[in-house]
Amino acid sequence: MDWTFDTAYQRRCRGTSGSRPVAPGLDGGQPVNYLEKFASQKNKSLFIYTKYDTTFLPEFSREVIQRIREHNVDHKVIELPLRDYTMGETPFKFIVGYHICSYLKRTL
Repeated sequence: MDWTFDTAYQRRCRGTSGSRPVAPGLDGGQPVNYLEKFASQKNKSLFIYTKYDTTFLPEFSREVIQRIREHNVDHKVIELPLRDYTMGETPFKFIVGYHICSYLKRTL
């Protein structure tokens, strides 16, 4: 059987059904379910996501960011106007690298 984690979770959140089965307890692995534990670590964090991501939809990225803010985690958010696969292509990978390096330079 093909367990598609992101797609199954997204269908369930939208209230639609798909042709693929949903594994029992699959939604327990979503990032929002670990934010309380993550927030307790008291680390600075950088979140980079793309505005037109088709793998992990931006609405879920924004949900994670909102929950991070609710837990008062010291963080920085960068939303890039790209698709998920574009982030790894030239010249965009250099832009992402710049954001990561400048963040590390400021926080370490």
